[in-house]
Amino acid sequence: MSRQITICPLERFPNGGLGRFDPDGKDLVVARCGDQFYAADNSCAHQHVARLHEGRLEGCILECPMHGWRFDLRTGRSPSGEGRLQIYPVRIVGGMLVCDLPEEA
Repeated sequence: MSRQITICPLERFPNGGLGRFDPDGKDLVVARCGDQFYAADNSCAHQHVARLHEGRLEGCILECPMHGWRFDLRTGRSPSGEGRLQIYPVRIVGGMLVCDLPEEA
């Protein structure tokens, strides 16, 4: 089961753009890689610092600004095999970015 939340208007994101959003209390980093959008928990899997939105995006690889850990936003996995981010589906609905989050237990 999931819940649909609206993140922001599509035009807010240029290619290679990153942003931090807190819909319904869920801290997310949202990224645009070409025509695709990705959402993930904003906390790095390394030391759980919520600063991924300040990181650097190269293609679909997001680098944490704190210690350089890197994650592929398509899978959430680190190319080095260390750590993993929780990734959430993002789609465009009526010009808005919408994310599907799991229902809280």
